Amino acid sequence: MNSQEQKVFTGWFYQCWEKAGGDSLKKRAYFVFHDDVKSFDLKNKQWIDDDDKWS
Repeated sequence: MNSQEQKVFTGWFYQCWEKAGGDSLKKRAYFVFHDDVKSFDLKNKQWIDDDDKWS
């Protein structure tokens, strides 16, 4: 998957998550592509290193 495809898919996923009320969750939530080293932090709307999720 190229970066443009990832950008489009991430945007679509975020919109669905937001529409479903994901912002009302109190816990952290992430979106990640299989076997990738970065995750999209759905609360902060930014990409982070996977290691940062657990610190």
